[in-house]
Amino acid sequence: MPATYLDVVDSAVKIGLGALISGGAAFLVMRHNHAHDRKKAALEDKRSLLRSAAKLLEEASAAVNLGTYAHEHDQTNRGAGTKSLVDAVNKLTEARSLAMLSGERELQDRLARLRAAAEHLAGYYLEAGDGYSVSEANRLLVSVSECWAPVHAALESAYRRLAGDA
Repeated sequence: MPATYLDVVDSAVKIGLGALISGGAAFLVMRHNHAHDRKKAALEDKRSLLRSAAKLLEEASAAVNLGTYAHEHDQTNRGAGTKSLVDAVNKLTEARSLAMLSGERELQDRLARLRAAAEHLAGYYLEAGDGYSVSEANRLLVSVSECWAPVHAALESAYRRLAGDA
């Protein structure tokens, strides 16, 4: 039976329509998967930034402890103590930058306060030298210590938000 022009057009439309539907569905699935993969990668990047910030915070805490100990209990090693305090300030600056990159504004603000307090403490020891006042140094150390809990709470909150987005 000879195929008429209408039969050829009918078959072409059916094949073309099927291909169009398949292609459109494949495009939508690929777009959805790509968006999901991008979101997943972004969340992992943020987690990595927060982990790095947490590591820097632990290093800064240790540096503050070493620095203040050297100033209070090891007069022959005060230069190393001051260096430790300056290192702590630098680590807090790095942690704040990571918080900024992760988009965690609250953590960034809390780290800025902690960094400022640590900078005041380091600056005091640098300016005062051997003539520092123990009561003033303790007052500045307390202001640094009071900043740690809000920083840890903000870090935990930021990480929980990311874990909830997974």
